[in-house]
Amino acid sequence: MANLKDVLSNSAGEFLKAGGAASLKVKEALREHRRREYRIFLFVAGVVVCGLMLCVVMLLASESQKMRVAAGVIGLGSGGGLEILRRIWKDWSQTDLLLILIEDAGEAQVATIVNKLIKKL
Repeated sequence: MANLKDVLSNSAGEFLKAGGAASLKVKEALREHRRREYRIFLFVAGVVVCGLMLCVVMLLASESQKMRVAAGVIGLGSGGGLEILRRIWKDWSQTDLLLILIEDAGEAQVATIVNKLIKKL
């Protein structure tokens, strides 16, 4: 799974080759990255919710030993799943903010922004 830095690094090479059309390619790459992150977020959220529902069903229909195991799985699974969701959401929101920032920017401004972000990320 590519993160925002990878998308920007791949797009940075376009500024030397594409002339005035590079910012359009950067915007399209960012939009595609944002769509991919959103789909991944929805998938992981669905998996986490289904896993939690399965553990709750196991808790309701099990014996005491299985209850301890299911309670542990709920804690570990939900904590890890929520951390993954947080990281995906952070990357998605950064991409969204970057798209807003470069929407009306010129070619030189987009190149400057992308180069600075690559260094900071």
